[in-house]
Amino acid sequence: MKTAKRVKPVVIVFLFSFFSSLGLWYCSSLFPPLSPFPEQGQGERSSLPPSQGTQASPGTVVSIPPSPTEPPPAPDSFTTDSSPSVPQPVEGTIAPGDTLYTILRRENLDPQQIMELVEVAKPLHDLSRTIPGNTYSLLVDREGKLRFFRYQIDELDTLVVQRTAQGLEAKLETLALQTRLTRVAAVIEDTLYHAVLRAGEYPQLAFMLADVFAWDIDFSTDIRTGDFFRLLVEKKYTPDGKFVRYGPILAAEISNQGKVYRGFYFQPPHGEGDYYDEEGRSLRRQFLKSPLNYRRISSGFTYRRYHPILKRYRPHLGIDYAAPSGTPVVVVGDGIVTWAGWKGGYGRFIRVKHRGNFVTSYAHLSRYAKGIRRGVRVKQGQVIGYVGSTGLSTGPHLDFRLQHNGRFINPLTVPATTAAPVDPAYRELFKRYARKLQEVLYPSTLMSSETLPVEVIAFQQGASTVTNALRQSRCLAAKKC
Repeated sequence: MKTAKRVKPVVIVFLFSFFSSLGLWYCSSLFPPLSPFPEQGQGERSSLPPSQGTQASPGTVVSIPPSPTEPPPAPDSFTTDSSPSVPQPVEGTIAPGDTLYTILRRENLDPQQIMELVEVAKPLHDLSRTIPGNTYSLLVDREGKLRFFRYQIDELDTLVVQRTAQGLEAKLETLALQTRLTRVAAVIEDTLYHAVLRAGEYPQLAFMLADVFAWDIDFSTDIRTGDFFRLLVEKKYTPDGKFVRYGPILAAEISNQGKVYRGFYFQPPHGEGDYYDEEGRSLRRQFLKSPLNYRRISSGFTYRRYHPILKRYRPHLGIDYAAPSGTPVVVVGDGIVTWAGWKGGYGRFIRVKHRGNFVTSYAHLSRYAKGIRRGVRVKQGQVIGYVGSTGLSTGPHLDFRLQHNGRFINPLTVPATTAAPVDPAYRELFKRYARKLQEVLYPSTLMSSETLPVEVIAFQQGASTVTNALRQSRCLAAKKC
């Protein structure tokens, strides 16, 4: 029997070495070895750049600058600025329910600095009364000190507080407004309010016009379809053209039930401005024609009226003005409050004594205006209470009454006592001014609103605005130019 030949160990070793070398060669062709000093553009990032001269040991990966064709990494992605951050101003809008204290505490301002800020600003503005929607900005430094605070009070005024070497200092920045003269005219189809809106103006202008003629016309009961008005008014705008508010009505004319009323605003050099007719007579009377604005008369003056609660006829020696609860009630003339409290069937009640032995009373009020109490002096047109339905009342209304020498009289027929006319020393100046204003009023067509150049009523040479024209005319009249 033949036996198998044994392979010599030398052959086995040779074959193992051969195939191992072949395998290593094949792997090296697929995966080239990493070099401790790779060629430019092949390096990996590390915390130590080669420029620091550190000797790289085998197996250490060292970063090198990127090649020119490869954009460098974004600094904010791989690096951070070790320098302290610069404080940035914080801006915001007052939210409902926010107070200055809560806003500043959120910005980590301590209570002591908040009190200091409030005290510094107090002579200019009360910061305890912030209004939702107004804007603010502030800057607090790294030490927690308030450096700057800015608060928008309204469209015109801004409070600015800055820290100086002496501490916090406050100032008020007021936006300079531009004045434009506007001529407005309209036919009244239903109410003065809607006529003003149809002419392209704001509701406030209707209230202002009603105030000019409040002693002659009750704009809720006297107005008729076909009545019309013309007026010349100042309008105030910001430098960028945004309307802010109305200035005074300089001249107005209204035709009511065929009768024409005119009023011209005039302020003497040493006195308050007021409205006068073309002859210089004051439009102001001792009593307003009504204690409410925009209302309807539900029950008139009579000695025989059926009382809806008592179920019998009894005198009603006043005027009932039906109006929504809460409507402001104004005193019709200057006087002193002699009663402010509950009075039986009249409910909440106010009585005011006027000069000339006149007394007015206001009944069924829902509440009194702030500060109204017995002994207080009140001015014509001042709000003294609000419409309600207290006492013997079937609904919200004002029971208004007028007495003279202890006797009730009809408020709608009381004789008018006028205020003082234009000072005789300025009578001719006023008449010239009124004539010029009339010339400007009449070219307007009804149902229109147009802006005029301010020079249209400058009747003295060199005057370019209404104010300058009037000031220069007063100066000439007083011979103090």
